[in-house]
Amino acid sequence: MNVKHYRRFLILPTMLLAATFVSAQNNVPLDTIPFEIGADNRIYVETIVNNDTTRIYRFLVDTGASSCILNSNIESLMTLVRFKETAKNIGATSVEDDIPMTSPTQTLQIGHNAVTGLEFVAIPYPVDAWDGVIGLSFLMNFEVALDYNRWEMYLYKKGSYKADNHAKGYPIKFIQNVPTIGIKASINGMEYALQVETDTGSDRILDLNTPFVSNHQLAGTLKPFATSKVQGTSEEQIRIENVFFDSVEIAGYSLPRFPGGFANAKNGLLASEKMDGVIGNNLL
Repeated sequence: MNVKHYRRFLILPTMLLAATFVSAQNNVPLDTIPFEIGADNRIYVETIVNNDTTRIYRFLVDTGASSCILNSNIESLMTLVRFKETAKNIGATSVEDDIPMTSPTQTLQIGHNAVTGLEFVAIPYPVDAWDGVIGLSFLMNFEVALDYNRWEMYLYKKGSYKADNHAKGYPIKFIQNVPTIGIKASINGMEYALQVETDTGSDRILDLNTPFVSNHQLAGTLKPFATSKVQGTSEEQIRIENVFFDSVEIAGYSLPRFPGGFANAKNGLLASEKMDGVIGNNLL
């Protein structure tokens, strides 16, 4: 079987595109930014905070984060900002109130492109995790292409990108301030239409939310091949049963014996009834 390998995903304000290639003639980026795929299979880029060029920080690129986040355990970062307000944070497995937040006057830069007028929130990640998170408040100022073969991010002017004929498009629906798309999955011989978050900040493949698993009585119906511990922005951890779905249909292809997970979260986005699950960066 001749299968196209999609090596680039483009994030538009209203569309997710999976593309085999991009025409350089029709699409000239504002900037080309090398990124790193970490040992956790997440995307990291070098970042400048509030115009301080004396230090470069390592930020996670996270389409599952609506805001930009600073690691409050990085002392040098905390000297660059003042927190005057608080916000509510809904993570993958938890909900936290009274998260410190700055005024909307902050600046973040990757490559040659800076965005001003941003709010930062502070979350105490482990020091060796990442320095901060680039969320949608930054990314949505551009049309962003992620090339997983070349490990490059391309920033395009909003409205300028022209898709090639081989691209597969998925309309984006924002639910709880994060982008979701519609896919199909077959589990235990039953086909399900799923509305799933696309989350580059997740190191998972495809997890189904707790309400979906419960409503369709899926827990315990498949033998797990492994069990994973998943942790969001808090110390709260959940266990996810890793199982094989019959198949998943995405980008026009049916992928058989597809590894996925059944979540059992009590809080956070994995406990949300408003969406059915989460696609992580291991699938993207």
